Amino acid sequence: MTRKRSSKRALLMSILSLLTCMTMLIGSTFAWFTDSVTSSGNIIKSGTLDVTMEWRDATATGKQLTYKDASEGAIFNNDKWEPGYVEAKNVKISNVGTLALQYNLTITASDEVSALADVIDVYYAEGEYLLADRTMTDLTKVGTLSDVLAGMPTNMTGDLAAEAVDTVTIALKMQETANNDYQDLAIGSDFSVVLMATQDNVELDSFDENYDDIIIPEKDIKVIDGNTYYYYNNGVVALREVPYGNVGTTFTVPDGVTIIGIAKDKDDTNGPVFSKYSSVESITLPEGVKEINARAINMSTLTSINFPSTLTYIGEQAFRLTGMSELTIPANVAVIDEGAFRDMANLTTVTVEGNVNFDNYAFRSCPNLTSIYLLGDDVTFTGSQFATHSDNGDANGITIYVKNATVAARVYAAQTSAYGYEVKILGSSTDGSDAQEVVKATNNTQLDTAIADGASTVVLGSGDYIIPDSAKGKTLTIAGNGNTVVSVQDDGASEGDIDYSFEGSNVTFENVTLNIKGNDHPGYARMSAVYNNCTITGSNYTLYGDSIFNNCTFNLNNGYVWTWGASNVEFNNCTFEDTVGGKAKAILVHNTTETIVTVKDCSFIATNPAQTWDGIPVAAVSIDPENGSPDATVYFVGTNTYSDAFNSLYQVKYADEVDDVTIYVDGKEVTVTAMK
Repeated sequence: MTRKRSSKRALLMSILSLLTCMTMLIGSTFAWFTDSVTSSGNIIKSGTLDVTMEWRDATATGKQLTYKDASEGAIFNNDKWEPGYVEAKNVKISNVGTLALQYNLTITASDEVSALADVIDVYYAEGEYLLADRTMTDLTKVGTLSDVLAGMPTNMTGDLAAEAVDTVTIALKMQETANNDYQDLAIGSDFSVVLMATQDNVELDSFDENYDDIIIPEKDIKVIDGNTYYYYNNGVVALREVPYGNVGTTFTVPDGVTIIGIAKDKDDTNGPVFSKYSSVESITLPEGVKEINARAINMSTLTSINFPSTLTYIGEQAFRLTGMSELTIPANVAVIDEGAFRDMANLTTVTVEGNVNFDNYAFRSCPNLTSIYLLGDDVTFTGSQFATHSDNGDANGITIYVKNATVAARVYAAQTSAYGYEVKILGSSTDGSDAQEVVKATNNTQLDTAIADGASTVVLGSGDYIIPDSAKGKTLTIAGNGNTVVSVQDDGASEGDIDYSFEGSNVTFENVTLNIKGNDHPGYARMSAVYNNCTITGSNYTLYGDSIFNNCTFNLNNGYVWTWGASNVEFNNCTFEDTVGGKAKAILVHNTTETIVTVKDCSFIATNPAQTWDGIPVAAVSIDPENGSPDATVYFVGTNTYSDAFNSLYQVKYADEVDDVTIYVDGKEVTVTAMK
């Protein structure tokens, strides 16, 4: 019993001790390493969308010449309108809030609209105009007031950053032809000029600026006179549908429309604007239309349409199956998409006035097509079968007239699966009556035959070529497709690595690569040449005749262009690169005849140290008329740049040569100094 009591007493004491330790532990203070950062002044505050509208008379003789708050009364307020009467107003729209916004100006009537609105025209222009007379020269006619009140899109839209201001000019003019039928009428009880604003997706959150896209309506859809229009929140207005039965043989697209069909950057389903069963024969498009989009107009009855000068894009199969016989594509059209004019049975002649990029099959399967005039000097193509009579590539009888050999080469590249067509370069006559035939060659044998047979322009396909001796004494244009290489090499006719294939010739090279072989004065002997959009690679290139280089790239390994036998040399917008491991030197002026060299808007780029003369790094253009060489005159025009590897843009080698050199920079003669 005594042992049991002792054990219990010991256990009780242990528990009491443990509790005492825990109490002490809880009551004790420990030291920890600590640090803290506080960001104070954080702000959560909503932005403000706040817009004001003010107006004044838009004539120097108006009664209200200072801006007045439009919310305080009417902008247009006269009860004595008569034929010829004009009211013109400047309207100032100010964003006085903190958020960027989009706005739209509309005109709405408060009551039934009378026939008076039919004879009042609405004019509009972005900007603050003070009109000198009633001719409305600076303004664009939007439509009649009845059109606008009916909801016709007006393009009176814009964007404003916070604190920004836009000013527009709006004018109303009663037509001079309005007769007595329009007396004592009113536009409803009154009408309102309404400025609507919504936030723009400009401000950024932690992701991007698109967090408020969802609250901005992409477009409004309105049906006017039975036809459907989409007008998007960026001011684009699209004619979306003209139903079958709602149109006769002619249709005039109203002013203010900018797109025919669906805007190409929208996700809406594409489809025809006019039903293929429509009887429309003629469509009139207003100035301001910029796009005719995919499959917009596909009815066979259409035989006439005008393309406005503002047009920039024609979409995929936009005019497929239509019945026009002639087309003139205006100069501002930049893209003609795939199959835009395919399957047009009556099409015979096409004139393209500007520099268009054609996608595949632009004029595919047009069985009566005979002539295509490409009047731009930089027309480009994507894909194949640019123009054919059928799907299998038959192009017999089609003549494609172009402005230069570069475009001719591109035509051949774009007609890879077509056959039977001709390409000619236009002369002074735009009808092609004095055009010169272009011959295509895809190997050296065909090249030799073409030149021997008297071809003046030869287009070369991809591959490597050597100029035959039959080219001597000729006037020729040699054009490539960007993958064409012509080798300049020693033909064994004389000393050095000189090529005599073009001796006595006048040659234009377009879009080819010249590969210079050899190191002992390589070049074409006694040839005068123009080089357009060419690349010159290899070693030194020695000029033995007058030469003009336009938009060319030089990449000469440890070498340079030597003006040795040329009396006139021009380098226009050229780039001299040193990317093949050599030491930089670009142009050496050192001649056997009195020489004029022009360097205009060129770039001299070197990644390696420049060559040296007597230990001194050379300049990009090095002038060395030593050994009794004739005088040299060098003109530097525009912006010429050079990298740090060069000593300078230009320099003369020795002091005793200075008197033989004249240098002009942007028309002013400069003092010539020498390296030593």
